[in-house]
Amino acid sequence: MNNKNLTLLTLCLLISNVLFAQFSIGDTFFPFTDPARANRSVPTYVFYPANSAGNNVAPAVGEFPVISFGHGFSIGWQDYTWVADALVPCGYIVAFPDTETGSIAPPPDHAEFGRDIAFVVQAIQAEGLNSGSVLFNAVGSTAAFAGHSMGGGCSFLATTSNPSIDAVFNFAAAETNNASAIAAAGNYSGKVLIIEGSDDCVTPSAGNTGDMYNGSPSNCKSKVNITGASHCQFASNNGVCTLGELFCSSGINLATQEQLTIDWVKPFVDLYLKNDCSAASTWNDLVAASAGVDVVSNCNVSAGVNVSGGTIIDETCNQMNGSISGVSATGSGLVYTWTDSNGNIVGNTVSIMNLSADTYTLEVSDNSGCSTQLDFTVSNIPGITLSGGQISDSNCGGFDGSITGIQVNGNLNSVVWTDANNNTIGTTLDIQNLGPGIYTITVTDDNGCEEQASFTVTDTSVPNLSGGTISDENCGNMDGSIIGITDDAGSPAYTWTDSNGATVGNTLDINNLSAGTYTLTVVDNSTGCVVSNNYTVSGTAAASASFSGLPSSTSSATPIGLSGTPSGGTFSSPSGGIIFNSFNPALVSPGIHNVTYSYSDSNGCSADDTQSVLVIAITYSFINYTLGTIAPGE
Repeated sequence: MNNKNLTLLTLCLLISNVLFAQFSIGDTFFPFTDPARANRSVPTYVFYPANSAGNNVAPAVGEFPVISFGHGFSIGWQDYTWVADALVPCGYIVAFPDTETGSIAPPPDHAEFGRDIAFVVQAIQAEGLNSGSVLFNAVGSTAAFAGHSMGGGCSFLATTSNPSIDAVFNFAAAETNNASAIAAAGNYSGKVLIIEGSDDCVTPSAGNTGDMYNGSPSNCKSKVNITGASHCQFASNNGVCTLGELFCSSGINLATQEQLTIDWVKPFVDLYLKNDCSAASTWNDLVAASAGVDVVSNCNVSAGVNVSGGTIIDETCNQMNGSISGVSATGSGLVYTWTDSNGNIVGNTVSIMNLSADTYTLEVSDNSGCSTQLDFTVSNIPGITLSGGQISDSNCGGFDGSITGIQVNGNLNSVVWTDANNNTIGTTLDIQNLGPGIYTITVTDDNGCEEQASFTVTDTSVPNLSGGTISDENCGNMDGSIIGITDDAGSPAYTWTDSNGATVGNTLDINNLSAGTYTLTVVDNSTGCVVSNNYTVSGTAAASASFSGLPSSTSSATPIGLSGTPSGGTFSSPSGGIIFNSFNPALVSPGIHNVTYSYSDSNGCSADDTQSVLVIAITYSFINYTLGTIAPGE
């Protein structure tokens, strides 16, 4: 360790929380390769807390935050060991990726260097899980990106690879060329500390650190301008860097600049990488004093959380109506988290309602990550309870079911029975005259506590009739039928009756029916339950036909006119003699002749009427005429 850093270790000893021991510095080298970038070589030098100093010595017991630090342009990582000398004894792992060390040709690839800085954190945390590594079980879960000049700008570029990194701090950060550090800073919302120097002739605030700070969306960002600090004294006055400040002079010496830098870095990383609440007071004192610096910050860092008080209202009636209110908490940017006894988060406000009986823990955290916990126990004041109950089912769809024998534990005030449609059907413990269904009893005690229970009344099933095919009667022929009905009676007996109540059948299928309504009654002899259903057979009436005009006998040769009812039918006779709607005796021989009138209605039903006529031998009379002489001209 350099002599100049003895004061830094002394500072660490003075301001560190007693929970964090002081350590020697172990060092090692990792020839990392990144498989995600075609096995890019990322050689890295690592310094870590140990019980004794040396190369590859065993680390101290504990898990330590990781800081990945990027070097400046044409500046070797060795010029930043002062950072490791200051932070490692306080319980930090500081790593230096040794890449992008070129100067003019080839120039450094800033985007790749940012990825290297991010990759190193991931690689070292993996080493903490590797049983064969010197860092096994020594690496914590928190980390920060850091750097100077080019490396400072690349520390913001690293956040594009890992935007969830806990914090970023850098010294005299420079805007980068093939990917913008200012743009990357504008997308990172984590904790940010930017340190710059008033005598920096290489990376003035405007266009570099100032724009990074202004563009950052972080709700906790700080920019510290150290009065008299130069650019290169952040890198132990590296010779190449010093040439860039040839015509600038520093207002403070190297040791003072490094000391002031660590004064701000140490409480920053203690707060946000170790959750060391005591560092909040140190940070606030630095901001208040602003000795030798010009500070711009939007951080409202709380120096701790105090929680007291609280009023508990117990749950009653198992109704989740308990509450905890009246808690008093002091601090900055407080966040409230309530958990139940199983660790489930149940609220995030200072008061909490709708609680069941349980033990609840309130954790109050401030914007520095400091927190305090208090436990509260909500008890239950029991309410009224129900037990027992005897159900008598209904029979054959009737309303003869009942629910009796319910027991109540508590001070009964009221009883309400409701059916499945929420209609009130009773106000006593026992209830009668129930049909099949679900019934709910609600009892209330004098404290307004309610208890419910539901009961299901079933039924001795009435036979169920389904299906059936009806064939209608045609033309009054009594050819209708009802067949194919099914039932689920256990031991059925069937009776068919017509609309007059007369029994017309005792089988499930029935035939030879005229038009009308028929009732099927099924008696289930196994239960005594009865069901009836009506079926209607439609049909068409028989057609009718008659005619008039035909005498019983005739001896006349004169045609006899006939008239059929209904009109529109046809006359016929097997003996002939029919001409349209008349019978001509002259066309048949003497004797008995049948004449038929046939008629079909619009339903296709037919009827006819046949009558007989006796044709007697017809006597023809002849008239004699005397032919006279016709004179000429007559």
